[in-house]
Amino acid sequence: MLIPYNTDAPLYHRPIGTVTLIAANFGFFVETSLGTGADGWLLQFGDGLHPLQWVSSAFFHFHPGHLIGNMIFLWIFGLLIEGKLGTLRFLSLYFGLCLLTGAVTQTAMLFSAEGGGAGGASSVLFAMMAICLIWAPENNFQAIWGCWYGWCRRGGEIELSVKFLAFVYLASNLFDAWWTGFAMSSEMLHLTGAVIGVPIGILYLKRNWVDCEGWDLLSLWKRDLLHPGVGSFWGWEGKPFEQAEQVAVADRAGIRSRQWERLRQRMEQAQWGLAVDLYIDLRRTESGPAPVSRQQLTQLVNEARTAERWAEAAWLLEHEYLLEERTRDVPATLMLAGILVQGLDRPRAALQALHRIEDLELKIPERRQMERIQIAARRLIAGGLLEVPRTRADGPVTPSSESVTSPMDVRSEGERRASVPESK
Repeated sequence: MLIPYNTDAPLYHRPIGTVTLIAANFGFFVETSLGTGADGWLLQFGDGLHPLQWVSSAFFHFHPGHLIGNMIFLWIFGLLIEGKLGTLRFLSLYFGLCLLTGAVTQTAMLFSAEGGGAGGASSVLFAMMAICLIWAPENNFQAIWGCWYGWCRRGGEIELSVKFLAFVYLASNLFDAWWTGFAMSSEMLHLTGAVIGVPIGILYLKRNWVDCEGWDLLSLWKRDLLHPGVGSFWGWEGKPFEQAEQVAVADRAGIRSRQWERLRQRMEQAQWGLAVDLYIDLRRTESGPAPVSRQQLTQLVNEARTAERWAEAAWLLEHEYLLEERTRDVPATLMLAGILVQGLDRPRAALQALHRIEDLELKIPERRQMERIQIAARRLIAGGLLEVPRTRADGPVTPSSESVTSPMDVRSEGERRASVPESK
């Protein structure tokens, strides 16, 4: 058993379309009486061309195992593809693949005397797998594996490269199809989907409809021709280590430059949620000044706070906004302390943050606000709260279910809500 659940490929869009398709498949499974009501849904063979069946068959599954297995791979391939294309373009691609795989298969079986039919999203999923192979061969899938044989049971987590996973599934299906004389079967439907997916993936690259940041299959092969064996699809052999390292550093620099440009585009388009995620991911792996203005950083902080993404807002304040030369910024420090107390249940960290400004001459509203945060923090500590230091740098953090109000609400009503000051 192998269940992929995540990928390390750069993703710039949330999997809204993927989740919608998965929900739709489960809904249609119920609608078809758990896979027993096949009438009108299957892709019929030898009975002419029926375009509606090209789509409907992709949403029909014969039993729960068939459905769940396909949905697991729809999730992981959809996560990667939609993460690069966005929801609308991904859904257009998905339904386009449904039409293409259905049309090719039904046309190939147009004069079949045996009849029969096919159902399930497998052909589309193999087309998506081929696209992932073209776009991100070197990226990895995180997966859970399990093995049961008699009394022996083993399991755990594993990372598999996209190219390895694709090779295993394509090779096994090719062998099974050869063994049966390439007669129409599930394996042939899978291979048909893969054959359709390859040119589609290449077309998107050639038309610049997708940005794979130089790590797609075509770019890696081109790099092989210019620098044989250096940082390529096939490995590092063939050149001295120093030269390989120089090429790798240049590649990483180019990728980072394109990612910062993508961040600026997200901010210009007011896609602040995506911009916050991308900014934090970039800053977690590099040091030095970020190529963004103070005003843009302010906007990222305020947008994260408005969306009640307390972990991200705290990370931006603590690690980016409150730099060494600005550690005594009163409004930002008060905001950080409020978030730490009520948003993240970190009262001790909040008191430590407030300690930086305790000796300053604060305005009366600021002093009152600080005292209220201190009181709230000490109450949590006195209540026996076990504080676990958490930051966005360690991964996403889910705020406490009890933190349903803004962390700045510890102030009395009528006092001005503090916000990060705009750059002057």
